[in-house]
Parts: sequence; C-alpha cells; structure tokens
Amino acid sequence: SISPIIKSGKQMYQDFINKLNREIDENDIEEFSQLAETLNLDCTDIDVITYRDMQNLRVAVRSLNDCKRCNGSYKPVAGQCYKYSISVVDGEIILNKTPCYRADAIRIINQSGIPIRYKNMRAGDFIVNEKNESAVDAAIESIDNNRGLFIYGSVRTGKTLLSSIVVNERAHLGKPSYFVTVTDMLDELREFDDAISRRNKLNYLKTCQCLIIDDLGAEYQTDWVASTLFSILDTRYKSQLQTIINSNFSLENLSTRIKGYHGSRITRRIRDMCDVVYIG
Repeated sequence: SISPIIKSGKQMYQDFINKLNREIDENDIEEFSQLAETLNLDCTDIDVITYRDMQNLRVAVRSLNDCKRCNGSYKPVAGQCYKYSISVVDGEIILNKTPCYRADAIRIINQSGIPIRYKNMRAGDFIVNEKNESAVDAAIESIDNNRGLFIYGSVRTGKTLLSSIVVNERAHLGKPSYFVTVTDMLDELREFDDAISRRNKLNYLKTCQCLIIDDLGAEYQTDWVASTLFSILDTRYKSQLQTIINSNFSLENLSTRIKGYHGSRITRRIRDMCDVVYIG
C-alpha cells in the first residue's frame, strides 16, 4: 500500500524537474528579455532558455533588494540576512542566496563616526547638478574601486554629506569606514593620557580599511600637526588603503597653509593616492 505513494511521489518530483528544465514557449521570450533587462543581466551566453531560468528570473526580480529577514528595513534582526542574486553558469541562470548587509550596516554606520543627521542618507538622496556632478560620480565610483578621493570646494557645497553617503553605501556592502573631522582627530590624539592609547589610536588611523578626513585645512597649524598628518597619510599611501579627504582649500592652497616643509609632502601624497575633484 505504501509503494504506489512512493512511486507517485517520485513521479511528481520527476515531473517537477522536467517542468523546470523544459524550454520556455516563444510567447515567454519577451518576458524573459524584460526580466533580464531589469536585472542588467547579460544573457548572450545562454543558448537554451528553460522554465527554470524563467522562474529564477522572476524570483530575482520579485526579491530585488528584498532581504528575507530585515525585509528591507533598517531594524536589526537576529541571524544572517540574505537576498537573492543571479549568475550565469554554463549557459544556465542560477539563483543564489547572497548576504544582505542591511542589518550589519546599522552597526557599521553607528561605529563609523559620521554625523547623526547623515546616518540614513543614501546615494539617491544627494541632489545632483552640473556643478557637483563630477564629484558625485567620483564618489560613487570610489565605493566600488576603493580609490582615494580628495573633494574640495567652498562651504555648504555638500562635501561632508557626499563623503557620509560613501560611508553608508560601503556599509551596505559590509565594508566598514571611519569618518572623523581633522580637528577632532588631532584633539583626540593630543588628549590621550598615556602613550599606548595614543599609539593604538594612531595605528588605527593608519591601518583602517577606509578613512574619511573631513575639513582638512581647518586645523591649527603646528609642526606636530603637520608631521602627524603626514605620518598618517604616508602610511596609508604605502599600504594602498582608501583615504577620502574633504577640504575648503585646493591642494595648492593647502601646500602653503600647512606649516613647514610637510605642506608640499602632504599634498604630494594626496595627489598620489587620491582622485582630485572639485565640488561647486
């Protein structure tokens, strides 16, 4: 009495597999193309489009940016978040689970040091115009290519907001950053009571994955300030670590503003490690 049920179950399973693997009808080709275009998927290597491919595309589009735990919210949840992504393997579209960093991003952002008012700002929140377009493009590209960036321009042009958005976008990829204004950074280093704490903090500034220094040039100029700044930037340059710097001053003006011969050395390091962009 059990055997027919087992046979029936196996047959149902095989029917399901056959259904998934069958070629889709010509009427479905247009939908397939639209789904692939929505996902920016290059399907040129796929010779035979199957029902499984269509199903995977539908799930991926339906779940685009939709985490299965935090559900696209910014509320921390227990366990690992994930979402679906797709890839083309041996001429087939494969549906994969990939980590969703939205919940982790909250922790990363809270530890990043960016101003509270910018903690929920994303790339789409920055108002782009012809005066800031090149700076915005460079900032967005830096999220992927990990290139350093020097953004300069007058006050109230969005330098701090733009670099904070880089921090937030990196966080949603699971990549930490550390944001600090130059005056706060130097004050903290001065105020440590013991040399070990100062050395540990300085080492962190030199070795963190991505360092954002806001308002370079606003600091009170001394020989110690200049040598400390050069030490941080020189180490990061040699280690090829991403560094993003905002300033109201151009590199030429910074070179004369920073005390002593370190001025030209600092700006030379910035040129070597950063793309230089103006924001108006």
